[in-house]
Amino acid sequence: VTISGIRVKNIPWHANTDGIDIDASRNVTVSDCIIDTGDDAFAIRCAGYRIREDLQLCENITITNCVCYARSSGVRISVGRGTIRNVLMSNTVFRECSPAINLASAYNGKGKINIENVSFNNVIADDVGIPVSIYENNECHIKNVSVTNLRATGKCRCLIKADDIGTV
Repeated sequence: VTISGIRVKNIPWHANTDGIDIDASRNVTVSDCIIDTGDDAFAIRCAGYRIREDLQLCENITITNCVCYARSSGVRISVGRGTIRNVLMSNTVFRECSPAINLASAYNGKGKINIENVSFNNVIADDVGIPVSIYENNECHIKNVSVTNLRATGKCRCLIKADDIGTV
C-alpha cells in the first residue's frame, strides 16, 4: 500500500479520530501527508482480530515527509497482540501532541505487542507534552529502537519504562 500527498483533517476535540491507522499490514509507505486530528496522527498496530484477520503481524512500514497535529500521540506503535517490526519514520514534524513518539507493548494494560527494529530519523516535535515515551510491560519486548536527529520542545522529559526494572 502506498499513501502519498493526502490531507486528513478531523475534529480536534473528538476521541477516536486517528489520522492514519496501519493495522496488521505489511509493506506500507506513507509520504508527503498533512494530518490534523483529535487523536493519534498515526497508529501502527497489530490488532488483526478487529478486521477479522488471523494475521497478527505488522511490518515493513515507512512514513516520511509528513506534518502532523495531534491531540494524542503523533505516532502510536501499540495495540493488539503480535509483533510490529521494521518501522522507519523520517523527516516528520509533530506539533501539539503528547507524546510525539509513543511505543508501548500493551495499550492501557491490554494486549501483548512485541516491537522490533524501529527507527526515527530527522523528527521535529514542537510544543509537545512528552517528546518520546517507551513503555514495556505484559511480558513483551521492545528492542532495536533508534532515535536520531530529534529536535523537540516539550513540557516534560522523555520516558522509558519497563515494569520489571522501573523507570530509567
